[in-house]
Amino acid sequence: MCRLLRLSILLALVLAFTSIAAAEPKLSVVSPTESETILGTTVKVVVKTSDFELIKAVVPVTEAGKRPDANQPGKGMVHLTLDLLPLAILDQEDTYTFTNVPSGEHQLEVELATNDHSLLSPPVVQVVRFRTVAEQPLPATGAESGAPLLVLFLLASIMIAGGLTLRRKHM
Repeated sequence: MCRLLRLSILLALVLAFTSIAAAEPKLSVVSPTESETILGTTVKVVVKTSDFELIKAVVPVTEAGKRPDANQPGKGMVHLTLDLLPLAILDQEDTYTFTNVPSGEHQLEVELATNDHSLLSPPVVQVVRFRTVAEQPLPATGAESGAPLLVLFLLASIMIAGGLTLRRKHM
């Protein structure tokens, strides 16, 4: 009976340790959100990872997949691909900013990668579709916007004055 109890405890510990050690990395895109409309040409991407530590890349992208010795379980970087733009890498922060993004529909692919830029197996990837729109200038106010009205007012005043003068001559 005591031996069975010990085996049960040992089995429970092994299962608990295995589930902790086998925690799968998770990835979520905080910003931008699906179908979001972003005003302007700057897109701030914020990601959140769990069971995965972002560490500085030690292998150049040109050597992707060629240095498995550099990989460490549960550690790596985030690859960002916006439309057809070149790959962007998050390896120390959880935020990346794309600038000069043209107006229109966009697709952002965010994927976890190992230290040698190999993608995880199974893949841990999120795809977000969003749109950007150009900022519209505010309507002009103040003296500049009143100039056409001033011209119309002066023309109307001249016409009225001229009409009164013509009327007096006929009387």
